[in-house]
Amino acid sequence: SCMTQKEVIDRAYGSIPKEVTPGLDLFNWLPTWRGLKYYWYKLKKRKENTMKSIISAILIFGGIVMMAGSAGDCDGKCMEYANSMSEMLMYAFFGLMMMAIGAILALSENNS
Repeated sequence: SCMTQKEVIDRAYGSIPKEVTPGLDLFNWLPTWRGLKYYWYKLKKRKENTMKSIISAILIFGGIVMMAGSAGDCDGKCMEYANSMSEMLMYAFFGLMMMAIGAILALSENNS
């Protein structure tokens, strides 16, 4: 009385006609929204180091913001307050280092 997998599939989907043309799903790459409760439980049951994830995300985001705002300009309307070239390069370098350290932390999470 035990059916094989092929028999179960044929019995369940036997009435569905076979497709002649291949299907095209353009939105297959989008993640499925399962609700806030699902993602909250998934986050709570996570065995990985979440504090390290938060710190690395803050470092990456802060580095990107620091690099983006390194010039400190305001469209030429306040040139007397703009950063010099050395200050701009210093802020951009520190932002790049923050982002790199955050990326190294984020990529090394599985090894901890």
